Amino acid sequence: MLSPDYLDRCADETLGMSDELSTSLAAAVGISLVSLENLNSEKAISKAAAQLQEESLRRYGSFRTSLDAALQDAFYAAGKEDIRVENARLRQHDMRRITRLTPRMKELLENAYQDASGDLLNLTRTTVTTSQSLFIEAANRAFLQVKSGSASYTDALTEAVKSAARQGTTVLYDAAGPTQLDVAMRRAVLTGVNQAAASVTLAYADEVECDYVETTAHAGARPTHVLWQGQVFCISGRDTGYRKFAEATGYGKVDGLCGANCRHNFYMFWPGISVPVYTQEQLQAYTAASIPWQGQMLTEAEARAMQRAREVRIRESKRTLAVLDAAAQSTNDAALKAALQAEFAKEARLLDRRQASLQEFCAATKRRMDTTRTQVHAITAPDGRIISFDRALARKAADVV
Repeated sequence: MLSPDYLDRCADETLGMSDELSTSLAAAVGISLVSLENLNSEKAISKAAAQLQEESLRRYGSFRTSLDAALQDAFYAAGKEDIRVENARLRQHDMRRITRLTPRMKELLENAYQDASGDLLNLTRTTVTTSQSLFIEAANRAFLQVKSGSASYTDALTEAVKSAARQGTTVLYDAAGPTQLDVAMRRAVLTGVNQAAASVTLAYADEVECDYVETTAHAGARPTHVLWQGQVFCISGRDTGYRKFAEATGYGKVDGLCGANCRHNFYMFWPGISVPVYTQEQLQAYTAASIPWQGQMLTEAEARAMQRAREVRIRESKRTLAVLDAAAQSTNDAALKAALQAEFAKEARLLDRRQASLQEFCAATKRRMDTTRTQVHAITAPDGRIISFDRALARKAADVV
């Protein structure tokens, strides 16, 4: 079993890595825009786009190696955590325990890791294409603005850089359409790790001949998941006194237990021996609107969504600052540099307001600040310049507020 808190944090490392890739590629787009020799030349834009693709592929190659290692660690750590938690429960009743992952469990984890690795690499590989498309679209839009007289060369390029930074790197994660890379990766890692641990638990249950499981529960669960969270089920369905596990919970389906972005998992359970983890009072409290905010009462799901929205906006501002700073450092055009620095100052003030909003919300609702969701990790350019939101850049932003 993996707890909802464990699942909430299992993708933290890959979240930081996706930030690095996304910000790095967006910064490369910004640098390419301000380095264009001729905004009116299709040949110059094509040449810059080809160079950008080459640079993006190089950055992606480094990212791919790091991602693969982090994924493998995450999946095997989840398998070991699952065994540890199950053994702690078995130990309470002096029941037979497995001291380490069995060959079958290792096979399940390896297969799950390989599947997730392939899916994520396919997902992130598209970032190279999207960054090149982002550059071409931004360059052409800037050219049309200058040609039509709706913007000066300096203003058009500044807006192009800012737009590229705002948009960041998007991927097609599901039928919902384009999604920010960091969001898509977090969902994919959480889902993969959860499903891998679930398969280990079922293998453990088969090994010790356990035919019952109890699902975990947490505040803010989806309405369809509230119907079965914190309850006991029969895996085989032979005991008609309990609902059949997969049928009742939707286990194995994309919208069911351990499906897409689900933070529920399950324990082994022995009727008459095991003590249920959750009381009815606890389960009811999880769905109650009990969090005060500006004269209204929020449910955990509502408060969580409001906090996540604020965190996303902070990361957007940090990515934008990193890209604006990288572009300003890369141009020798004094007017363009000044315009980019002015936009940097405006974005720094916006970041300050966004951070204050998050702090106010967390203080009022007594929620924990999650710094992993607002960080944008540092990236070093080939020439040694820092082009992401590191501490020096944070100080620089604070100085203009």
